[in-house]
Amino acid sequence: MQDLSCLGTVLVVEDDFLIAMDLERMLAANGCNCVELAGSCQEAIERTSQAEYDLVTVDVKLSDGDCVELVRLLDDQGTPYIFVTGYDRGAYPAGPVPWVSKPVADDDLLAAIQTRLLGRENFRSSAEL
Repeated sequence: MQDLSCLGTVLVVEDDFLIAMDLERMLAANGCNCVELAGSCQEAIERTSQAEYDLVTVDVKLSDGDCVELVRLLDDQGTPYIFVTGYDRGAYPAGPVPWVSKPVADDDLLAAIQTRLLGRENFRSSAEL
């Protein structure tokens, strides 16, 4: 089990409620104290425009479209994020951002978070969105 208690607030961007709840459970079980959920790209954009997050998990395709605008906003803000999606990595140009495939395994999620946060200081997005 990893200790994610160093994270403040994590935003889970996922339109499938059961998957969102499972991600929330995984994060909480590993010490994350505050997890918020956004069920659409638009809701995530609104939330990230109004509050700071220590990490955002992003599903690539949601019911209201893809999250290109959200990813650009996160890049502009310097907010770290990872992709959690059922799509193949080649279907979306993600640059160096960690990618977790659904169904999500705890170890895969934690490894992606660790990779993303360790690279935060030197991260520059090369996503060609």
